[in-house]
Amino acid sequence: MKLELDFIAQRRPPWTCLLLLLAACAWGGGMALQWHGLWQESGRQQLRLAGLQRQLQQQQREAKLRSELTPAMAAKLKEQTQILAALRYPWNRLLSTLEQADGNGVAVLSFSHEQAAGRTQLQLEAIDVEALTRFVDSLNEGVEHGERWHVAGYQVQRQANPVIVKATVLSK
Repeated sequence: MKLELDFIAQRRPPWTCLLLLLAACAWGGGMALQWHGLWQESGRQQLRLAGLQRQLQQQQREAKLRSELTPAMAAKLKEQTQILAALRYPWNRLLSTLEQADGNGVAVLSFSHEQAAGRTQLQLEAIDVEALTRFVDSLNEGVEHGERWHVAGYQVQRQANPVIVKATVLSK
C-alpha cells in the first residue's frame, strides 16, 4: 500500500469581488437616500400644487361673480367687504386705550368710528373742564405721532345742577 498525498493550493479570498460588492452596496444606499429625498420633495410639491389650484379656483370664482354682478349684488358685495374690513380693524387697541384712560369725572355717552376716514369720535360729559383735559391727556399717553386725541368742541351747561361740560373728542 502506497500512500500518496496531494496538496491542494490554499484559496485566497477574492478581495476584488468583495471590494466590488462593498462599492455596489454603498452606491445602492446612496441611491436609496436620493430616492427618499426626492419622494419627500415630490410630496411637498404636490401639497403646494393643490394649494395653488384651490387659490386659482377661488380667484376664478370671484372673477366670474364680478363679471355676473348686478348693481344690487355689487352693492351687497361692497357692503360685505366693508363689514369684513370693520371686523379686521384692531379694536382691542382702541378700546383698551379708552378703558385705561383716567375716567374720573367723565362719562362716555357715545362712541363712533369711521373706518374709511380712520377717525373716532367720542361724546362725553364731564364734571368740569379740568376732568375733560385730564381724560384727553390720559388718552394721549404713550401716543407719539399717530392718532392723537383732541377736543373738537365743548359746551358748559350751567343750568344743570351740578354744572356739566358736554364735549366732543376726536382722534385722527
